[in-house]
Amino acid sequence: GTTSVTNLTDAIDLGTITTAQLLIGAAGTITDSGVLDIGGDAQFTTTALNGSVILDQASDIDGALIVTTDGTGAASVTNLADAVDLGTITTAQLTIGAAGAIIDSGVLDIGGDAQFTTTAANGSVTLDQASDVDGALIVTTDGTGTTSVTNLTDVIDLGTITTAQLMVASGTITDSGVLDIGGDAQFTTTAANGSVTLDQASDIDGALIVTTDGTGTTSVTNLTDAIDLGTITTAQLTIGAAGTIIDSGVLDIGGDAQFTTTALNGSVTLDQASDIDGALIVDTDGTGTTSVTNMTDAIDLGTITTAQLTIGVAGAITDSGVLDIGGDALFTTTAANGSVTLDQASDIDGALIVTTDGTGTTSVTNLADAIDLGAITTAQLTLGAAGAITDSGTLSVNGSALFVTRNDAAADITLNDANSQFGFLAVRTLNEGGTTAVAGAIDVTESGVMNINQVEALGTAVLTAETIIGGGNITAANLNLNATGGGVVLPEMSLTDLDVTASGSITQSGALSIGGTSSFTTGANDITLVDEHNDFIGAVSVNNSGNNTVTVRDKDTLVVGDIAAGGDTIMWADSILQTGNITSENGFVKVFADTGTLTMNAGTHTLATSGHQIVYTGHDDVTISQLETAAAEINVNSEFGDIKATNENVNVKGSGVTANIYALGFVGSIGTSTQPVRFQQPDVGTINLAFNHEAVISGQWGAVITGTVNVITGKPVYERSTGLTAGRSSIGGTVTDLSAVQSLLAGQVQAASQDQFEKVDAALLKSQIKIHNVIGLGLRMPGILDEQEGGDFSGDELTMGGRWLNLKYELPKNWMSHVKAFPKVFYAPDESRIDGGRMR
Repeated sequence: GTTSVTNLTDAIDLGTITTAQLLIGAAGTITDSGVLDIGGDAQFTTTALNGSVILDQASDIDGALIVTTDGTGAASVTNLADAVDLGTITTAQLTIGAAGAIIDSGVLDIGGDAQFTTTAANGSVTLDQASDVDGALIVTTDGTGTTSVTNLTDVIDLGTITTAQLMVASGTITDSGVLDIGGDAQFTTTAANGSVTLDQASDIDGALIVTTDGTGTTSVTNLTDAIDLGTITTAQLTIGAAGTIIDSGVLDIGGDAQFTTTALNGSVTLDQASDIDGALIVDTDGTGTTSVTNMTDAIDLGTITTAQLTIGVAGAITDSGVLDIGGDALFTTTAANGSVTLDQASDIDGALIVTTDGTGTTSVTNLADAIDLGAITTAQLTLGAAGAITDSGTLSVNGSALFVTRNDAAADITLNDANSQFGFLAVRTLNEGGTTAVAGAIDVTESGVMNINQVEALGTAVLTAETIIGGGNITAANLNLNATGGGVVLPEMSLTDLDVTASGSITQSGALSIGGTSSFTTGANDITLVDEHNDFIGAVSVNNSGNNTVTVRDKDTLVVGDIAAGGDTIMWADSILQTGNITSENGFVKVFADTGTLTMNAGTHTLATSGHQIVYTGHDDVTISQLETAAAEINVNSEFGDIKATNENVNVKGSGVTANIYALGFVGSIGTSTQPVRFQQPDVGTINLAFNHEAVISGQWGAVITGTVNVITGKPVYERSTGLTAGRSSIGGTVTDLSAVQSLLAGQVQAASQDQFEKVDAALLKSQIKIHNVIGLGLRMPGILDEQEGGDFSGDELTMGGRWLNLKYELPKNWMSHVKAFPKVFYAPDESRIDGGRMR
């Protein structure tokens, strides 16, 4: 039998009721003082006076609990001895307490809070009807009892909820109480772009699982411990926890995803195949790190502050916020040729480590401080920092690699990992504005071939590789190139000093403008610097070996430093100033001054190997110091100037040398009285002299000039070495041409044999001849006197040496008028000689 007591005009207190079904209707409040044992449904209705239903006895309702209260009347049914099924309940506030599970079979329409408590048997709360709770949802479940409140038709506010697991589905979900969830917490908004916003000091021990409708966002912050993110699909995600944030499910975020740890050095570690369409924003506590990897698409990095950062995505990595990384920052793209492009004013205190997929490039610029480059593998690399750029790992760049520091106080670039490789290298140290170079130092090492696109610095640049090829502009105060396994190709560059060391050939692809010194060193390889626009201001020094050539050209004055060449050597410029020594082990030496002077400084020497010639040719004056070879020619030529010697004792030397000394200018001369051209033992062989003006030619230390003097044209003056009190200079070979000889004076010139001048062509002896201190051993000087020419034959002293001084051929009738007085005529070289000679 059932019980139905309705239409009561006032409040009613329910005593002990045992019935199959109960229906109570009263105008006032319904309370109980006895236990209700209802075999079926129990329905309570108040119809007036804001009557409430308050039942707190250890009752048992086997059917559905159905309640309707008047006005602001509330419903509180607690202390139930077993599970309860909630039927249709309409009330201002609902409180349900049961020893077992709480479920619903009817719709709950709660004007205020709805509180559900299970007190035994691990009772759960499971409500899935299309209910509406206008106040807070408050739940406490026993033991492992869970809570599932789904299908709510409107927004829901979560009050204090303590349960083993929580599932809520509604419109917008908020919280006003603390959630203490022993397992997963799942929140779903099903309409109206409902968001999930939870900001109380809650704790979720399991996974946080969220799905929001449309543009609904998710913000779960102020969590008191670590949080595991399960599957989350939302338009925007914000997670804040006192501990570590990890994931066990996929995140599909339509906008930004922000993660914050606030205590315990909490880290953010997300490694599921997630997708964040907006910016990734992270702030970790203390030494907490951030690792967001395995992402299925591109990612934009917002503001990230963390002790260490690891990002791995299948697409591109970009940034819209500043990265402040206390340690290493690792970026990896795994698909779609994903690039890494970071251009905010970020700061990475550790190493920057990058790996890009396929043709993906890397550009990390505008860094606010120094940067250390760890291992980087990418198709193209651009690095820009306000501080120094260094490396602690190997850089592998298939294409161009650009490194730029921007700092008014100058910041260095030092990349010296021996295994790094770049397709094309550009290195620049600039001011803060990036407009001009500053005095930063550059030191870059590459394995294999270094292709230089650009070097720009006002400090020293040191570039080291197996082979160096320059194809761009180089501007530096000092440049040091070291090719450890191959050659160097120098691009166009403007420097203060240049130092190149190579294991292969040294060549150039552009003009060199070097304001200071230049040094080029290689092994058994050529050095070829022949660009017509080269401009070496300081001394150029060169060193190579083997039978390999050295060729250097300058558009203006070439200052030649020490040259140690293995093979042929050519120095070529408008003017030449030799300040160092030139040595060729296996070749000739040729020095050309196209439009100006050629000058060897005092103390310098040039040495060519035996059988190889030395050529010094100048447009204007040529000043030589010491030239030496053997069994070859030494050619000294001045086209329009004089040939001079320095104040050295030695000028031209070598055994078996043919010495050609030509000053063919309009007033070209050879030597001066204070700087004669001297010849030193071991004796030169053949000497050829040609000049248009006075010449001073001498042997040194009284030594004999042996060999044959083939051609002497001009007006030579032979003299002994200045300052010597003894000794003589001699010509010991056969003279074949003495045209226009003017005088033999200021020393002793001795002929080695009587026929020394015999082969002189008389027709060439047309000028006035003066003989001073000439020792002749039977000299035959044909055709000196000529009536038509009227030449004079005179001198201060004439020693005939015991033989005839034979003036051959028929003399003119007035020949005596041309023989001037000799103050002294000696018949022998000294006063002790008895056998005198005769002049005929």
